[in-house]
Amino acid sequence: MPNEGPWITKTIIELEERIAELECMVKVFRSCIDMQALPRKGSRCHKKVYDLVGAPDDDGGCDA
Repeated sequence: MPNEGPWITKTIIELEERIAELECMVKVFRSCIDMQALPRKGSRCHKKVYDLVGAPDDDGGCDA
């Protein structure tokens, strides 16, 4: 298939971007644990968490 190469390259790039986001999320949570604190609502850390995993839905889960 002639389109297989670009599709695979695009998929790899998307996966690498998602891995970087997840690594960032883990670092945010690790920092919260180290500080024994949750990010306060509206803080830069709080916004980053919501950017990475989405806002809670009505059941308390995430919509991401």
